[in-house]
Amino acid sequence: MGANLLFAINWLIHSLEIIGMSDDISVKIFEPAPKPRQQNRKIKVEVYNACGVPGVAKELTDYLREFNKVDVVYYGNYEVMNLSETLIIDRRDDNLSNAKTIGRIVGVGDERLFPHLSPDPLVDVKILIGKNYEKLKAF
Repeated sequence: MGANLLFAINWLIHSLEIIGMSDDISVKIFEPAPKPRQQNRKIKVEVYNACGVPGVAKELTDYLREFNKVDVVYYGNYEVMNLSETLIIDRRDDNLSNAKTIGRIVGVGDERLFPHLSPDPLVDVKILIGKNYEKLKAF
């Protein structure tokens, strides 16, 4: 009986759609709005001092803010202060496109880029400055 009721409801809805469309000779098709161009969007970045050397997060932040395509939204100290190598973590893209862009700007190779996706990321990239900070372009 439940299946018959579902069939009847489905048939009724389908019939009403056909009747509604037959009276209207102009059918409007709505196309989805185009997605905003990603090339013009700034990459939102967090910069963390993970090496324990005072001032490195601020110095890297100042360097990154010189680039039009980067928006540093936060800088400060990380919970770990003895990271040996600088890491760049992409929070938005499995293909690491944001991390690769920031890596080129900062001078971090692809082997130090990692995805850690978030379902609702507030930032695109997180940078953890390691003890190798002097090799970065900002220093």
